Amino acid sequence: MFLNKLIKIREYKKGEYEEFILPLCKKHMKPYFDKHFGGWNDNANKKQFFNILKKGYVYLFEIETKQTNKNILIGYATFIEEKNEENKNKYTLNDIHVKEEFQKQGYGSKMLLFVENKIKELKGTKLKILVFKDNKSIEFYKKHNYKKINFIEKNDTIVLEKELI
Repeated sequence: MFLNKLIKIREYKKGEYEEFILPLCKKHMKPYFDKHFGGWNDNANKKQFFNILKKGYVYLFEIETKQTNKNILIGYATFIEEKNEENKNKYTLNDIHVKEEFQKQGYGSKMLLFVENKIKELKGTKLKILVFKDNKSIEFYKKHNYKKINFIEKNDTIVLEKELI
């Protein structure tokens, strides 16, 4: 499946957690976990990822390079449905990461749009995101019409949400 001629979207393949997902997630998130939780835990991250892989959705995003005609991974996104009556048709975006050299080029916006459209296909009506208050990605989400609905003081996390219509 292609968002446009440049981005290919596909599901997770065995081994990509260790080769691509963990290093990218850790690079982006370890400083926040060190600050707000007292440290990063590879095992906890792995357990969460494979739980989402089992019960939710994991997509990887690639682009084809003109020089080599090979696809290279540029990012990934994970999300899961909240499984209780109160949050029926509501999903949580667990991760969305774009490699640094591909940031500020519109790829993150296209990845987020893909996730939102996928959730609509699944009959989802809302997407929730938890972001540390000092994470610069908050502005990215606000640009995409996510609204602050809560603040979790114990870990300095802002809860953002968007109605998917």
